Amino acid sequence: MAGVRRAAARIKQWGMAAFIFDFDGTLADTWPLVVDISYQLSGGAQRLPETRINELRQQPLLQAVRMLGISRWRLPRMILFTRPYMLPRMHEVEPFPGIVDAIKQLHAAGHTLYILTSNRAQNVHAFLELQGLADYFTDVSGVYIGNVFYKIYGIHKLVHRYHLRKDDCYYVGNEPLDIVAAGRSGIHTIAICWGNAGKRALKAAKPDFLIDTPKQLAEIPVV
Repeated sequence: MAGVRRAAARIKQWGMAAFIFDFDGTLADTWPLVVDISYQLSGGAQRLPETRINELRQQPLLQAVRMLGISRWRLPRMILFTRPYMLPRMHEVEPFPGIVDAIKQLHAAGHTLYILTSNRAQNVHAFLELQGLADYFTDVSGVYIGNVFYKIYGIHKLVHRYHLRKDDCYYVGNEPLDIVAAGRSGIHTIAICWGNAGKRALKAAKPDFLIDTPKQLAEIPVV
């Protein structure tokens, strides 16, 4: 019986793509909330000027947090405990302009959508509910932050769990590390320029596609 279900799943997914999305910096602009909570947990660190904080958006999330001017010995606790503090404040997190419509358009076209994130699943589900997107994603999976090998493992696990064909999978992310990990996993890569990382760094990661707006997601020539 299990074999029949697997075969049916493959038939259903044949001819359509599976889009695997990063969350922070790709779907949701969580950076302002991460900064605010980081300073709350810092024990009174002096907040950097907003211009400097905005400049740090161009850095990978983990590196940017480390550059907020918070004492080094507080960083491990802060990085570990930022995520739980986000849940009651997810109503403050905004989707990037155009991403909600792009998700709905991809779903309407028959593509299956997934989220692979270093954030907590509870936070992501809360965001999806608030944005009316809860029914558009097949799965939200977690992966450890800041390591290319953890991301590769997370992608392989997701592909195996849903019996996806790698040729049908497209990873959508905003950080060079994630693009490199997805490429090494053998799936297509889409680097987006509306998140944290700069365009030059994303180009250096050699994505299959580099796009500037969510609207362009529906224009990707899927296999």
